[in-house]
Amino acid sequence: MSKNQGKQSLGLYKVAGFTMVFSFAAFAVLPISSSLAANKSEFTRWSHLLESAQKDRLCRDGLYFKNLKDAHKKKHPSKKRGLDRYRPYLLRWIPEDAEGLSVDVQTDMPVRFHPAVSKWLDYYSNGRGRENMLKWLVRASGVQHQIELELQKHGMPQDLFYLAMIESGLSHKARSRAKAKGLWQFMLPTARAFGLRVDSWTDERRSAVASTAAASRYLKKLYGRFGSWDLAMAAYNAGPGKVRSAIRRAGTKDYYKLRKTRFLRPETKEYVPKFTAALLIGKNPERYGFSVERSTGNKLATKKIGLKNAYRVRDLAKHYGASVSQFKRWNPHLLRSATPPFQKKQGEFYVYVPKTKLAVSRRFPRSVEAVKVATKATKKVARNKRALVHRVSKGDTLSAISRRYGVSQRKIKGLNPGLRARYLRPGKKIKIRI
Repeated sequence: MSKNQGKQSLGLYKVAGFTMVFSFAAFAVLPISSSLAANKSEFTRWSHLLESAQKDRLCRDGLYFKNLKDAHKKKHPSKKRGLDRYRPYLLRWIPEDAEGLSVDVQTDMPVRFHPAVSKWLDYYSNGRGRENMLKWLVRASGVQHQIELELQKHGMPQDLFYLAMIESGLSHKARSRAKAKGLWQFMLPTARAFGLRVDSWTDERRSAVASTAAASRYLKKLYGRFGSWDLAMAAYNAGPGKVRSAIRRAGTKDYYKLRKTRFLRPETKEYVPKFTAALLIGKNPERYGFSVERSTGNKLATKKIGLKNAYRVRDLAKHYGASVSQFKRWNPHLLRSATPPFQKKQGEFYVYVPKTKLAVSRRFPRSVEAVKVATKATKKVARNKRALVHRVSKGDTLSAISRRYGVSQRKIKGLNPGLRARYLRPGKKIKIRI
């Protein structure tokens, strides 16, 4: 073999080797590229679906992702992962700052939709929070109207009612780990700062009317300070100092931009989305699978009765034709069996009865002091009415009998007409009142 022929054969071998390498590479890369192309096309398809869903406003009721997952399960029943891997990409169609994207229910305060709201909508309607939400809606069916009227009376948006819903579940017995209590979850210093009385006699944080008035004053002050209901609610949760510090460090007054930073606690970051989800469900519960009939037996007592003396609870309950337990349900802020004594610094103490409840007796019950005085007088009269009979023995004199029982001779003679000291015969019976 000549030298030129050897070079030609070597070149052929090189070409064949490169061809084989490229062939193997093509066979290896082709499935990957085809799968990437398929995934890309599938991703594009789901993106278009979500975009159309957003145009149809399905994204605002929290069901858009559920509908897509259900459709995917029907088409691919063997795939367990479903659309979970696409969730981050699907959410990109909703703007993060949610500017101009408002909710599709009628509200009396500006409420913006945000992707975080979808999570809470799903949690309350389909997740572990559904049972709690149903319980809250049942409670709200009886008290919502009265609380909204109280908010309106103080010039506040009525939709702030849902803030109390997520704070305490509309339970006056609610107590947090930080020792916040009542319907609006007031801490002790804040409660006293906004006019609520908390002592050994009463805790007005448990009163729906008094605590709603205090919450209205507090929220009005926060709104005046921050100029935004989102920031006002965040400050209600975290405290105005925390929110003011977060605004200064982040350089923005947009709550949803602050939410991206590390300057707010996770609880505060989820507070406004949770409120928005509760508002959307509360405005249209049937849309999320809840069916709640409006209750008539769980009415709030909103008629204020000012007291300038201490009264026993049982006397007040009897006066308004209710049992003691019913009267305490009207007034959960009472901690004892009597109302607190009157103090000029604190003014009148208020109890509450339903507006439709009329007093059974026209005469108001006697105060605790009057009852004590009357009780002492009754005991004295009863003691004076106790009389015994003394049988005269030999040698008894009227003066000796008087000293023995501690009763004057005049009183003994007054109780025994015709009695003479000189003519005391043995065996004669003498009445003596002790």
